[in-house]
Amino acid sequence: MPLYEFICHDCTFRFERLMSFSQEESPVCPACQSANTLRQVSMPSIHFKGSGFYKTDTREAEDKKKEAKDADDQNESKEKEKQKSTETSTKTEKTKSTKKDKVTSQTSSSSKDKNSDSSSV
Repeated sequence: MPLYEFICHDCTFRFERLMSFSQEESPVCPACQSANTLRQVSMPSIHFKGSGFYKTDTREAEDKKKEAKDADDQNESKEKEKQKSTETSTKTEKTKSTKKDKVTSQTSSSSKDKNSDSSSV
């Protein structure tokens, strides 16, 4: 049963009564016994139970989400950097091997030329 607030029009006394939802008749004023009372609009009594209802709870959750997102972003950027570095190292290795092949082919061709020159003499 809800708790309602009442005010007496005759003596302006404020009081509270537990009444059912279906009860429509106003109670009698306890101070002057007048029946001229009016129900007041009052704030409801709400009790939050559990976590996530208070500022500190929601901020912690938001902060944790932000931290997780930041960590994910950092991990992604690190992975991209690693991929770039492996790609560039692979490219440099390929160019080095191509240069070595060119150098070895040139030296082998020049040695063949020398061998052919010496055999003709």
